[in-house]
Amino acid sequence: MRTLPILQEMVRTRGDRGLRVVGVWVNSGSVEDLNTWLHVFEPEFEVWSYPSASLGDVVQSHLVPTILFVDRDGKVREKMVGEKSLEDISSRADALLAS
Repeated sequence: MRTLPILQEMVRTRGDRGLRVVGVWVNSGSVEDLNTWLHVFEPEFEVWSYPSASLGDVVQSHLVPTILFVDRDGKVREKMVGEKSLEDISSRADALLAS
């Protein structure tokens, strides 16, 4: 949950440059559980959740948070797993946008 404001910042400061952020919730309760508290944060990014471990298999991560940076063509360009600082996420996003 501490990562949510950081992801908001990424969307607000880099979204107009083509950065699409997806938060993936796996192994952290049901979709219904997520829906009970997520709306409080009013995320400006996509959040993917699925009621089985198969989503984690697809993104090759069963840890929260898993963050995906997706380009304008819908291709996953970067995956970050585990809690990261604003500096870590910002530097990875900036490197991606520069490439």
